[in-house]
Amino acid sequence: MVTGNVYDGDVEYSADRKILSRKKEGGHGFGLYSMERITEKYHGSLDIKSGEGIFTVEI
Repeated sequence: MVTGNVYDGDVEYSADRKILSRKKEGGHGFGLYSMERITEKYHGSLDIKSGEGIFTVEI
């Protein structure tokens, strides 16, 4: 599955290369942390790319 979304600004990462959320408190996002854990559980791979205003998640 591949999904891509347009974004404005820069994607920020933590020291351990996790994407930092920009959503306001109580907001909901894609649940990348949950997607990553589920993918690992079933021995899959999750690849996140960003650039030129496009944010892509490939599972």
